[in-house]
Amino acid sequence: MRRWILVFSLLACCYANAEDVRDGNWWRTLERHDQLMLITGFFDGMELGHMFSFMAIPEREAKNSPVEGIAESYETLVKQLVSRVTNGQLAAGLNDFYADERNRNILIYNAVWLVTMQIAGKPEQEMKPLIQEFRKASQQPQAMRSIDSQDLIK
Repeated sequence: MRRWILVFSLLACCYANAEDVRDGNWWRTLERHDQLMLITGFFDGMELGHMFSFMAIPEREAKNSPVEGIAESYETLVKQLVSRVTNGQLAAGLNDFYADERNRNILIYNAVWLVTMQIAGKPEQEMKPLIQEFRKASQQPQAMRSIDSQDLIK
């Protein structure tokens, strides 16, 4: 019986946490250890998502197709933006980013994109309009909070 209570309690906690909007307001409630664990999961999730995106595509279809370009894009951006970034560095960057209350409604995965570009050395005059776009998008309902990926590469 105790086992079922424990399982139910854990599931209830997971469900309750799934309801949280993971933005800067939520980020700022996390302890340092939890921030670092979240970032570890984020990096692991990137790799898993990369594998899921390509594992089921037959090799013959992947060569000389848009899939090859997508894989190259992923590898290029990972190399440019996150390959040398530590969990602590990204956590500190997110803390700095979310210290500005205008950024607190920006979802964490969008903030990670912005902060990794800052860490990689993207000039501030290029970052300001991007951050403005994300601030504007963050005022939309949850389902509309994303930015067109083509706007990010400009």
